[in-house]
Amino acid sequence: IEELGELLGLSRLGAMDKLYEEYSLGMKARLALARAMLPDPPVLVLDEPTLGLDPHSARSIRELLIKLAKQGKAVLVTTHNMFEAEMVCDRVAIIDNGSIVASGTVPELKRLVTDTVPINIFLAGIPLQDAGSLEKVLEEKVKTPARISGNGEELRLRILAPPGEEDRVVAEAVGLLASMNLRIHRIHVEEPSLEDVFIKVTRSSEG
Repeated sequence: IEELGELLGLSRLGAMDKLYEEYSLGMKARLALARAMLPDPPVLVLDEPTLGLDPHSARSIRELLIKLAKQGKAVLVTTHNMFEAEMVCDRVAIIDNGSIVASGTVPELKRLVTDTVPINIFLAGIPLQDAGSLEKVLEEKVKTPARISGNGEELRLRILAPPGEEDRVVAEAVGLLASMNLRIHRIHVEEPSLEDVFIKVTRSSEG
């Protein structure tokens, strides 16, 4: 009990000497998790473990779940929080009307939404008349569609990468741009969210 009190922050919050009725919502959630962990089970089944918690408490619980999984425990979490599922889970199963309609790792599920991943590389401005030739070079070397837009100060290079090949495309594009002495300001990969996947594969979105 003392070990779990320390692990879950209950001792730090002064909860060990308080009645349950005096607990905040976050302290009650931590206590529920402590009770589940008390017999040191190999499997933890948790229902909405961070529901209603403040951001600090929710983050603390998520970090603990990840830590427990790395220690070898199986942790099964049910949640409506797609952000949390994406942050915590190695694999996700989406349930609609009592049936599993999609399952897999988060990257695998995201591939259900789109067959390309847009990558935006923002560059220091180059003469616009050179943009067309740069597009052609990129398409030939990186082997993906490339389009350039923007003004004279900053240009956006938009590349459509096949799912699973984002790292390769970024590495090859950056290497090519560097060899051409072009300065990169920033890179942004547009990924669909797990919420996008949920809406696509469930009938709930149809009302």
